[in-house]
Amino acid sequence: MSRSDRRVRVLSLIEGVTLLTLVAVAVPLKRIFGLPEVVSVVGPIHGVAIIANIIVKIEYAATGDQAKRHSFLLALIEFVHFGSLGAPRLLSQPNTVS
Repeated sequence: MSRSDRRVRVLSLIEGVTLLTLVAVAVPLKRIFGLPEVVSVVGPIHGVAIIANIIVKIEYAATGDQAKRHSFLLALIEFVHFGSLGAPRLLSQPNTVS
């Protein structure tokens, strides 16, 4: 596994976990217990994770080490909620030039 593959996997998982934390922990704490401070902390962390994830995926696509199909799918799953959690599975498929 190349270094760029590892970076995409790690940042995709971090982004997915921060989204899960935001949706499953922070928002319920805000709505049920009236604690908007939790969303104020977790929300920006998730935002930074998204931006870092997008930057790494752009760098990954620019390296040319992978098939065009993988780059396209990695970009596409960024727009699907919890889609980034599927990036490691996508990267485990063999890279074939399309």
